Amino acid sequence: MELQTLQEALKVEIQVHQKLVAQMKQDPQNADLKKQLHELQAKITALSEKQVRKRIFLTPCSKEMSALIFQESC
Repeated sequence: MELQTLQEALKVEIQVHQKLVAQMKQDPQNADLKKQLHELQAKITALSEKQVRKRIFLTPCSKEMSALIFQESC
């Protein structure tokens, strides 16, 4: 997934998260909203981690550093 696509997806999921948080304020005991929020937080975390990895690979660095990063990600 391209960096820009990841950033757009992350932006959308964060907006959805903000809406869910607002709904939770109105109904804090709603188990379905809590579940949705938890699942969305996991999705946001995954997208964020992908974005970080993508940025690392797009950042120029030495051959040694590239090899080290590649080894750790595999």
